[in-house]
Amino acid sequence: MASATKLAAIGESVPLGIVKIAFTPEYIMAVIDCVLQYRDRASGGVRQGLQSAINKSVTLDGFRYSSRAQPSQLREPMLWRVSEGDNRLIGEVLRTWAEARKALRDPVRRYLTAQDMPVEGPDLREGVFYGTWPRDEWNEAIDTVLDGSPELNRDDVRMMVCYLSGVAERLVVESEPLYECIVNLRHLPVDAPDWQDFDDFIDIVREIADSKAGRRAAVFAERCRDTLQE
Repeated sequence: MASATKLAAIGESVPLGIVKIAFTPEYIMAVIDCVLQYRDRASGGVRQGLQSAINKSVTLDGFRYSSRAQPSQLREPMLWRVSEGDNRLIGEVLRTWAEARKALRDPVRRYLTAQDMPVEGPDLREGVFYGTWPRDEWNEAIDTVLDGSPELNRDDVRMMVCYLSGVAERLVVESEPLYECIVNLRHLPVDAPDWQDFDDFIDIVREIADSKAGRRAAVFAERCRDTLQE
């Protein structure tokens, strides 16, 4: 296993907002619900950081300080702000969630520590992860933690590894729309009727790609000509 410093050198830093496409909205809502239920029990600095981020990021009618609203009033506005990539709010939500999930945090911390990796979390001030995990080492980390604690949820482990290591999961594809499609398919139940249309879906995707291939090549050639003429 590489050190955190070496991992961080794999690519540039990435915004905390990457979690909005690495995880489903349903999962992120579950994280927010956990945070809102735990916030009154959070340690002083964590609680203050979360309240400040909510007050700055979320506006609610009738509240001068939106952090004083009930969880039921905050959950959807907070999810919306996360979906917009509000890095400050995302950072404080993750920090509070990590503190709340001790039974999850401890085995992940033990694994990272055994690999001589710091467990200091991402750069909350700048709102970024320090880099991205190499794919093989990422899979090894998640599988090892789950092998030792099979009762844990895989998405929970993924999120905690990202947060504690301060290094993000490397996305399978860089395109946000395509990655969202992959995530949705992975979470589609095996007995969902949607799978009956999957072959037709693949055929349509191929038709779209083929129809645009010629134009994409022409656009690339135009860009090359423009670059050479500069």
